[in-house]
Amino acid sequence: MQSHTPGQRFTQEGAQAGSGAGSPQTPEVAIDRLAQLSQDLEQLAEAILDQCADVSQQDTESDAVELITKVLTLQTRSVTMVECAVAHARYRGVKWRQIGDLLGVSRQAAHAHFSDVVQQHRCPT
Repeated sequence: MQSHTPGQRFTQEGAQAGSGAGSPQTPEVAIDRLAQLSQDLEQLAEAILDQCADVSQQDTESDAVELITKVLTLQTRSVTMVECAVAHARYRGVKWRQIGDLLGVSRQAAHAHFSDVVQQHRCPT
């Protein structure tokens, strides 16, 4: 098994897993994958925050561009995780009103934004 830092793994897997493409999964597999993604995101976020703290020492343009790329990858993966969590919640019977409340939007807005994801039941593989 090849070892990667969280950022390397997201860069390499991001196009496939972040797209929402893949076959439907059982809720148990999806929640296990969501837990792993959550742990990976936490590690990646810590690495990015460390890099941001050192930004004053980075004096090259390519370092700044790399930092932006990592942050955007983190953002994309976070969105994918929210979609997966909402699909799982709906599968478990959580009402759109409660999901909307958690997201700070109306139930109608939550439904409009996530209903396609929920119908496809696609979480990262």
